[in-house]
Amino acid sequence: MSSNKIVVNIKVIPNSTKFLLEGYDAVTNTLRMRVKSKAIKGKANAETLNGLRRIFGRNVEIVSGEKSRNKRISVSATEEEFLSLVKAP
Repeated sequence: MSSNKIVVNIKVIPNSTKFLLEGYDAVTNTLRMRVKSKAIKGKANAETLNGLRRIFGRNVEIVSGEKSRNKRISVSATEEEFLSLVKAP
């Protein structure tokens, strides 16, 4: 595993019917995802981080936007590794 980190924008839609990583837009460097939890007391943030850690198998942290739907996260990966993770089936 790489010790490099990449910072990515993420748009989180809370209170959805299911957890879903909708996709990645390379032009805007933005992931879009839905989470089941409501945005109350950090529940949506926790679900976001836990879900992304499970999907990527990497450390994921919120860099900014803890109280916003638009966040910046850091992922322990190089840019090439990250792109292969978001394009994986």
